[in-house]
Amino acid sequence: MTLNLARNYILNEYINKLIQDEKPDIIALQEAVHAQPDATDHHGRIPPEGSRIVPKIAEKFGYQYSFGYAANTPPTDETRYWGPAILSKFKFLESTRISLAQRRRALVKVQIQPDRSALTCYSTHLPAGWYRRYGLSYTAIYEAYTRRKEIISLIMKEIGDNPKHTILAGDFNSIPLLNEVELISKTMNDAFLVKGKGHGSTYHAFLPFARVDYIFTSRDIEILGSWVSDAYQTLDHRAVVADIILN
Repeated sequence: MTLNLARNYILNEYINKLIQDEKPDIIALQEAVHAQPDATDHHGRIPPEGSRIVPKIAEKFGYQYSFGYAANTPPTDETRYWGPAILSKFKFLESTRISLAQRRRALVKVQIQPDRSALTCYSTHLPAGWYRRYGLSYTAIYEAYTRRKEIISLIMKEIGDNPKHTILAGDFNSIPLLNEVELISKTMNDAFLVKGKGHGSTYHAFLPFARVDYIFTSRDIEILGSWVSDAYQTLDHRAVVADIILN
């Protein structure tokens, strides 16, 4: 399962219900926040007790986790930082945070052992850039599109041309058939495109019918089904789930 937490800083009843309903073995998170007590963000929404949502989920539901702070908020910031994360029911063989150049983004990589074969999982979050200040900006849209292409090129260089037993999940802020998504689709399968059922829309706040959150798998992984969960909606995203088999 992949989910952009969208500034949900505490493990609330809705996130609890989502995990209980879907029972994912692996979770990729984006916009996960780690903040000390009395920290604030520019929205003023971090609760006074702070936020440690990733370890809270891990502790409550029995996951191992790896957190990858975004490049503009290093863990040396004693107040707060945010970024992607991966939680897994399976044993971690390796856990790495990969900085995506100067693009203020990060890629979390973990290798796990669900059975006899190892599985490599990635979680990331690409920039949107729809608005500049308080209006729609075509310059901002183009700049964000260029950044996404550059970041995806870095990600695919890391993954390689012929990945095996590999999952790439996250909020890509790109709808299907756009060039940056096509770059990934050259070597990996879009789980929802292959075996999706239901409406498929994941970004209901601004573009109600847009699918911007994805689970991509290497060609050797069998996709049994994929769906967008309506068990819980964050401020603007829905979770994407895929049922897979390692061949």
